[in-house]
Amino acid sequence: MDKLGVDRRLLTAGNNKGFLDPFSPQNNPELKRTHRYKLDDIHQQFIDVVKTGRGARLKETPEKSGLM
Repeated sequence: MDKLGVDRRLLTAGNNKGFLDPFSPQNNPELKRTHRYKLDDIHQQFIDVVKTGRGARLKETPEKSGLM
């Protein structure tokens, strides 16, 4: 963007509104919060859909009880 002379501005109305902005540096608490509240939830939804779709064809082992 510097090569093109484009200035980037991030305007938000709250403290955490821009925390997933790809051009801003991420800090550790933001990454932990994102993982805990977003990625873990999405991962569990994925696991539930796979279990529902595969049904009895899915063989669950203790080390793969969460599909990972």
